[in-house]
Amino acid sequence: MASENFKIEGNEKIHVSKIDLLIHPGFLTDPSVYEQGEKGREKTPEFAALLDKYIEHSKEFKNDEIMVAFTHTGKSELRSDVGLSKLYVNKLKELREILKDRLVVLSDDLNIFDEAEAIAMLKRILHARGYDFDENVVTEAYGETIRACVETWAEGLNATAQLKNKTQINPRLTDLDSPGRLPSDMLEEHKSNVLKSFDRIEYKNADNEMP
Repeated sequence: MASENFKIEGNEKIHVSKIDLLIHPGFLTDPSVYEQGEKGREKTPEFAALLDKYIEHSKEFKNDEIMVAFTHTGKSELRSDVGLSKLYVNKLKELREILKDRLVVLSDDLNIFDEAEAIAMLKRILHARGYDFDENVVTEAYGETIRACVETWAEGLNATAQLKNKTQINPRLTDLDSPGRLPSDMLEEHKSNVLKSFDRIEYKNADNEMP
């Protein structure tokens, strides 16, 4: 998906005002991730509904806003999952239909500890599509899961890109309150613990506004 080519109209770049970081969409629905997934994890309503939240959120994007989806699979596995028509792949296709060239899909072949590689690749892809961004861009992160990859990737990418604004974590678009996941009544404690060591992120409140 990430290699899909798009035609650039003219030479003037569109300056990106906001980048959404969608971390590992479908991780919780992928049967290959958990043993119990073979018993129908893809059909778990709450996890499937989370994917639909990403879709609905993407419909609110403006023309100068970009979504970057980091898959939990490598390129070869992603190609295989396309053939298997896995749920998360189908949802990525829906996002592509809505956002078109404003969706960038980066596979897990990227070194998770080398955020610079991800930033460099993102800039190359966006430049080829006629977009650019600088350190003033607003960023928002969500996906799977809130107690792990969402915050870790958001913190690392923000620091590597040397962004002037903290990346906003949107709990509403994570696995918060999903079965067996972080319950909302423990969110404040979780935030407090995370922010003791992470200083490049902040959290949106339940009304989707900054506290």
